Amino acid sequence: MPCSRSNNFNECAIKSGQYAIPFLLNGDRQLKIPSLNPVKIEFVELTTSNLNLKLRNVEVYGLDKLKILNVTVDFDKRKVRTITAIDRSTILAQYEMKGRIILPLTGHGPANITLYNGVYQYEAEWEFTTRNRNRYLKIIDSKYDYTSDKITYDFKNLFNGDKVWSTEMNRILNENWMQVNEDLKTPFLETLLAFQNDISTKIFSQIPYDELFLD
Repeated sequence: MPCSRSNNFNECAIKSGQYAIPFLLNGDRQLKIPSLNPVKIEFVELTTSNLNLKLRNVEVYGLDKLKILNVTVDFDKRKVRTITAIDRSTILAQYEMKGRIILPLTGHGPANITLYNGVYQYEAEWEFTTRNRNRYLKIIDSKYDYTSDKITYDFKNLFNGDKVWSTEMNRILNENWMQVNEDLKTPFLETLLAFQNDISTKIFSQIPYDELFLD
């Protein structure tokens, strides 16, 4: 449902976006958007100065519970800002890890990372491109951030399957989840931003600006 730029746009954008979420989650062949319930990513690599964490066959659950809290668009400056929330989002994957988070650790196997009461902020700037006399949005700059009340980590088979050390290390990670989050946040944000920009680009490159945002 398109929204008028001059008539309560932000309120309309929240309602329209919330209405569209279930349809986007089912995927859209015309927009080349795959099913997003769950989101499936073949490979993600999170690298810091102290750690290399590889995640394969990633599945992300929780987008079906996403709530749009705010949408702000400055049409003159060509900027958009959205704030969304998910009560609980879960990342399942096969991991391979080597390095240090609080203590040295290594391992490979199933991983479960769950974020509780996450709030996600996305900001982007755009320029116009013209195709067949229609204007389309093109994202030229963007950033992403998030906060969470709590994050839990469960990495199976740490230390080559040593159950005692594996259990103890997961306990330490969860007791110090804020520090773990800070260590992993930058590469994790890069992954979130790439995903958000990919979906946005598929929508903006296919639907003309004047059909998305009415006069």
